[in-house]
Amino acid sequence: ERSKAEACALEDKLKQTEEEHLKSTSEVSRLSALLEETRELHRDLEERSKTQAKVSDEKAAELQEESSKSMAEVSRLSALLEESKALHTDLEERSKAEACALEDKLKQTEEEHL
Repeated sequence: ERSKAEACALEDKLKQTEEEHLKSTSEVSRLSALLEETRELHRDLEERSKTQAKVSDEKAAELQEESSKSMAEVSRLSALLEESKALHTDLEERSKAEACALEDKLKQTEEEHL
């Protein structure tokens, strides 16, 4: 009677242990799948990060090139402006000189007619 009770108790303990083992195995499988999914997400994020960094570097290089072109254009236009100012000043001086010469000639002509 006693060994029958012990045998039943051991069987119950064995069933309980098997159920716990199944639950544990199931949990290990679930966690393994979750770990693999997390690794895939990590790889995907790394790839996206590398791609964005590359795009960012390319954009920075593009902006730097545009900035250099813009600065060169500013320099070119500044030089043109200075040249234009010099030509304007020269033209102004020649115009004044010609006007004075014409006034002198007019005075001279008027004096000759008098």
